[in-house]
Amino acid sequence: MPDPLRRLHARHPCAASVAVHSFSTSAKVGDGTLINVSLGGALINIAAVLERRVAYVFKFSLGGPRLELPGRVVWDGPRNPAQPRFHRYGIQFNLTSAQERVLQAQVKALIRPPPSPRRDIMRGYWDR
Repeated sequence: MPDPLRRLHARHPCAASVAVHSFSTSAKVGDGTLINVSLGGALINIAAVLERRVAYVFKFSLGGPRLELPGRVVWDGPRNPAQPRFHRYGIQFNLTSAQERVLQAQVKALIRPPPSPRRDIMRGYWDR
């Protein structure tokens, strides 16, 4: 049986700007920062107060075309002690398959392969 606390999609750190708009009225709610992102959602840091279970549109880019993804707040965390006027929110996206493909391509670009070990450091060590 899978662990119920385990995420379906891995989160990837980023520091992209995000604009949050009301889904129903398109009015801008505020600007914030994406802390991490996955195919299922994101963690954002924002000064504006967001409500749980209310639909929003999150507009951001991870280096590709600008994304406009619908989602809702599913978690609100403690304020960041380094920035006490900011709130942290866990967002769950509600994506179409086309939106998921575009987001997946941008998230893949965030994933960097681990650096290969430097084998040349030890080259000639035993030859001394």
